[in-house]
Amino acid sequence: MRPAHIAAVLFSLLATPAGAGAYSLKTTTGGETLHWRTPRVEISLHESVVARFGEEAARTALREAIAAWSEADVGPSLHLGPIIDVPPGFVRGRASNGVYSISPWPYEKKLLAVTISSYDTRTGELLDADILLNGDEPLVVGAKDDHYDLTAILTHEIGHVLGLGEAEDAPTSTMYPRIAKSDLRARTPSADDFEGLRAIYASRPDAHVEETPASRFRGFGSFASFFAGCSVLLVGVRRARASGNARPVRWSARDPWDEVRLHS
Repeated sequence: MRPAHIAAVLFSLLATPAGAGAYSLKTTTGGETLHWRTPRVEISLHESVVARFGEEAARTALREAIAAWSEADVGPSLHLGPIIDVPPGFVRGRASNGVYSISPWPYEKKLLAVTISSYDTRTGELLDADILLNGDEPLVVGAKDDHYDLTAILTHEIGHVLGLGEAEDAPTSTMYPRIAKSDLRARTPSADDFEGLRAIYASRPDAHVEETPASRFRGFGSFASFFAGCSVLLVGVRRARASGNARPVRWSARDPWDEVRLHS
């Protein structure tokens, strides 16, 4: 795969209502639809998320978000993977699609989370996807006053992991880019969401969503190879006010890697 230019696009999830509409798909600059060619995609919790929410609660939220997409009956088989301690980003030979808690938060303050997808710019084949959670926001598992539901947020972000874009005019859709505190709506994908997946994967081998047994994985990685042979797509959700978390992944907002992603 030839080296590719880094592209960064931010999509936000706001806390306001809108009107009805349909799905959208993510594409390369050449018009190729982003998609997974592998029939199996594993999504893992980073230890920063386990430290923040507790392992049982974090695994429950991710498991339910993964299972929410099973009724589409199309696309790659999603699996709940082992707990990881490697940094986010694409590294050749190491598949580690992860969910991370990030603090201090280097992106727009109103974002609750972003999904970074690495893909082949020529074909649209997805190579890696990481979900980054805002470590300065009041996220919880379940409905709670003045908090955002982690399961709903993860369900929305997994839609982006699969190649779906924002459904700007579909307020009943999981991919609708706005959410309110205590709102559980996004936990349940709509017919539009499933239709979007079928548009991406109908001509590709379909599979069901399931979970694999968990085990801990220890390893090392770097951000350096993130730039080779891939583009970056950032997709996000909005925040409102701050709260702390334990043992977060720490990034500097002035880190050159972040600046490239934010300002390309």
